[in-house]
Amino acid sequence: MTRPYTICHLFCSLDGKISGPFMSSPASATGLAAYGQLASDFHCQATVYGTTTMLDFCPGLYKGPAAGSSDIDPNVAEDFVADATAESYIVSLDRHGRLEYPGPTMTRRGKTSHLIAVLTRRVSADYLAYLRRTGVSYVFAGESDIDCAVLLDKLSRLFGIERALVAGGGRIDWSFLEAGCLDEVSLVVAPVVDGTPDAATVFERMNASVGAAVPLKLASTEDLGEGTLWLRYHA
Repeated sequence: MTRPYTICHLFCSLDGKISGPFMSSPASATGLAAYGQLASDFHCQATVYGTTTMLDFCPGLYKGPAAGSSDIDPNVAEDFVADATAESYIVSLDRHGRLEYPGPTMTRRGKTSHLIAVLTRRVSADYLAYLRRTGVSYVFAGESDIDCAVLLDKLSRLFGIERALVAGGGRIDWSFLEAGCLDEVSLVVAPVVDGTPDAATVFERMNASVGAAVPLKLASTEDLGEGTLWLRYHA
């Protein structure tokens, strides 16, 4: 398999939170600005988000067809490439086919990107037809769970993506790390502690079972000012 050079790039609090009240703290302002700029500096053609994160950007959940049905069989359906030449892509991990999209593209931080939905064979025929009507590309990357290696291989082969950014949530970040599909971990750390007990963290296991920890090699540290640190690790 081939795959893009893949970076997990996140903004977090000192206690590893990636969401919560700390995001609006004045102590986070320097880090938030740096996080966005650094993401651009990586020059990645694709940014990968999980379903929960995408819900913050999307209109909501798919409610089903207005009328009629589709004869597309998810068990035999092929990947659908609506745009293989876009300058940038947003890759949406949605194994059950739940998300509704505003159209074939989405604009984030001033950049318009073509949408790629990443699915499993659990999706419905109607949902595949909906994506085709909307002009959203889709690829299958597993039977019931997302296979990160398969996904990255398809991003490389079908869309020519050479560099990809993984940007959460924590379960998605862990899945890529555990699968050995990350080349680098980049953390912008704000000098603030959140403490919210149920807030998402940088890495979260997909289930409650305890497995092996994943060691990383420190590549560099940089003081970004105002107590904010930029930590880079090789995976």
